[in-house]
Amino acid sequence: MKKLLFTAAAALVAVAAISCGSNENATTITKGDLNKMDSLSYIYGMAIGHQLCIEGGIVKELELDMNRILSSLANSAMGKENIVGNDTLKEETMQKIYMKVFSRERQQEIQAAKQDSTGNTPLYANEETRQLTSAFVGTDLGLNIIKNNLPLQLVWVEKGINEVYEGKAPMSNIDANKYMRDYFAVKVPAQNKKASEEWLAKIEKQRGVKKTESGLLYKIEEEGDMSAKPTSLEDVVKVHYEGTTRTGKVFDSSYKRNAPIDFALNRVIKGWGEGLQLVGKGGKITLWIPSELAYGERGAGADIGPNEALCFVVELLDVNPGK
Repeated sequence: MKKLLFTAAAALVAVAAISCGSNENATTITKGDLNKMDSLSYIYGMAIGHQLCIEGGIVKELELDMNRILSSLANSAMGKENIVGNDTLKEETMQKIYMKVFSRERQQEIQAAKQDSTGNTPLYANEETRQLTSAFVGTDLGLNIIKNNLPLQLVWVEKGINEVYEGKAPMSNIDANKYMRDYFAVKVPAQNKKASEEWLAKIEKQRGVKKTESGLLYKIEEEGDMSAKPTSLEDVVKVHYEGTTRTGKVFDSSYKRNAPIDFALNRVIKGWGEGLQLVGKGGKITLWIPSELAYGERGAGADIGPNEALCFVVELLDVNPGK
């Protein structure tokens, strides 16, 4: 009687294991060319392949269709929908599909099939369910590739996964994951730092942009009431704002939420604390914030990578002096 190692939660851990954080490089995901070696994509694929195909891994445990996984990965990474029967797999529907293919009832069915030593209990009631489960895994992998925003060539990612699946991988799980960790921990921060510095240097030359001693760049769009501007980091401000990366991706916006926010200036990144003391109540300012005045080497969440400079457009709606 074989124990089922991959519950629904464990399945997601395996699939998402390579999502080591995002960086906002101006890169694209392409189909690629097998005649032109791409080490990053190849090793990224092997790292994913090892997670999927290790002993007790989700591919073997759930008897998944690797071809469906790979085709679904490619589709979702290129922004296309995957369709299985009446189910359409895309980012907005993944939670619903997850509850269908990894529901408690489904786990019990899988467990019963695995515990049947006679092999007479089928793992799937029909082939469509197997294909849907395979497509879910592939789609999730593709969505993670988009979130990581790496310059990946899909043919090399697929080759890496396939070679692990076929037992032909030239790199072990340990070595592949070490390569990816080093890439995210060393190469990506260095790339982001260089690109951010070059971006800020261009911004600094624009008309109306000023620079403080700390390196903060700013432009007063509307001055506001300077007699009612913040003068201390303990002051509480009410603002509307939008934050973008250097490539223009919006990662946060009170406008989209239609909800201005209140906070003390000592509760936010240094660039905000300094920048909002340069504009008056009712005014508007654009801030270009170096990484050391933002989230530094750690980055923040899925959208802000290490050493990333950021841009914020901020409307100062109200100011309440701190105690």
